Amino acid sequence: MNKELINIMIVSLNYNFSKSVCERLANKMDMQYADCYDLIVYDLMSPKEVLEKCGIEYFKRRERAVLKQCVDYYNTVLTMNYDLFKDNHEIFNKSLIIYLLLPEDKVDKVTNKIVYENRNTFFCSHCDSIIEIEDCQTDKAVDKIIKMMGELYENS
Repeated sequence: MNKELINIMIVSLNYNFSKSVCERLANKMDMQYADCYDLIVYDLMSPKEVLEKCGIEYFKRRERAVLKQCVDYYNTVLTMNYDLFKDNHEIFNKSLIIYLLLPEDKVDKVTNKIVYENRNTFFCSHCDSIIEIEDCQTDKAVDKIIKMMGELYENS
């Protein structure tokens, strides 16, 4: 495992599940927790108004600025939704990025098989570790993450 890593990023195709896993993992490992989307909303106060008044280019720059601040956090478990991750994953190179791979029937509002397959493929190709999760049980997911991290540490 890269000794330079300072954060853990948890992503999945079920954003609410990712958030609950991150919060529990952070508590269990005595780390901080941050939801990148919530931080963007907090920074912009009203993202919809900012988008309407300033346009998409300004909105995306502000969004990315907040995410770059998250990169500099230390000892933090982070999460973000698929769209934020897709557009900004490369800036989290000092984070261990873990993808919680869920069965298709456990993901957020997937409208068809093509969307699930495309998003799943993207996560699989841009994450450091993939953990298969059978159901959305937070404690089981946290235990699997901790076990995987222990194995990474032993093998480094």
